[in-house]
Amino acid sequence: MILYITHSQDTYTIDIFKEYLERRHIPCFRLDTDQLATGYRFAYSDEKGQPRKMILTSAGGAIVDLSQVKAVWYRKIWHLDTPEALDEDFLAIYRQEYNTVWQLLVDELKDRPWINDFHHAQYVIDRKMYQLQKARAAGLVVPDTLFTSDEQAVRDFYHRHNGQVIMKLHGGLQRNMHGRGAFFPATFLQEADLAGLQSLIYCPMIFQQAINKAYELRVVYIAGRFFTGRIDTAIVASQYGDGSATTDWRTHTGASRWQAYELPGPLKEKLHALMQSLQLSFGAIDIIRQPDGEYVFLEVNPQGEWGMLQRDLHYPIAETIADLLMEKVEGVRYKA
Repeated sequence: MILYITHSQDTYTIDIFKEYLERRHIPCFRLDTDQLATGYRFAYSDEKGQPRKMILTSAGGAIVDLSQVKAVWYRKIWHLDTPEALDEDFLAIYRQEYNTVWQLLVDELKDRPWINDFHHAQYVIDRKMYQLQKARAAGLVVPDTLFTSDEQAVRDFYHRHNGQVIMKLHGGLQRNMHGRGAFFPATFLQEADLAGLQSLIYCPMIFQQAINKAYELRVVYIAGRFFTGRIDTAIVASQYGDGSATTDWRTHTGASRWQAYELPGPLKEKLHALMQSLQLSFGAIDIIRQPDGEYVFLEVNPQGEWGMLQRDLHYPIAETIADLLMEKVEGVRYKA
């Protein structure tokens, strides 16, 4: 059985994955992390003379014994839903105890193949500066970057880069492929903003050298295979009157006009080396190609979106993830 971990609002990509497994007659079980408390019941038993056991039962009556799980696709994790009837005085205890449930689940499955390993994925998601260090070590070009709560450091950085600076959160507020979800896009820092940076003490931010763009790439990496989409953000901004898309393509929610793209071999080698150093089998990688032809690495998201590439370019991404999981189960070496 394949366990796939996501959230209740996840559609399309997760559906393709499920349908592909069902066509191959491979049993699977969906766990929506936001509904761990409200949509499932669990029982974890450790009794003398009996094998340790953890059982999950969905609201629809589907049951899975975690001992039957052969592999795990860790796609997404969302905040836990709170029952309306829960007294606020018990909210901290509620979250604490269900965090324990989640940790028990991860521990019970730690010896199975995961895409991606839970702990490695969380480490990378929470450490963008670490990603940049690893990318530079792999030979990739990365922008000059400052993460700070110091307003004077921002002013100095802004002037060193001739006013060509973007700002963004370190953490991961994201939109899905349909443009929904909490989100804070990369935004150009304006000179007028320099006088109002006192709030950085409440929310440190990343400030990054702005990169001239010929176009942007979303690269889906799966154990040495690459599925790449190109988007010309200037064209999107012009056609749809969406100027913010030139800074961050994720702000645009209309037709995005993705094009298939083949990465050069040396760049693939560097990205492969990066992903190996991060111990990730899967990642959605953002890259800018400059007008002079140079490729600039921005970041990798172990849970990044790719549904638009499968939808628009007919890439078999969901199927490749499923195949890789089964190959891990069967002990077959994956060949890119």
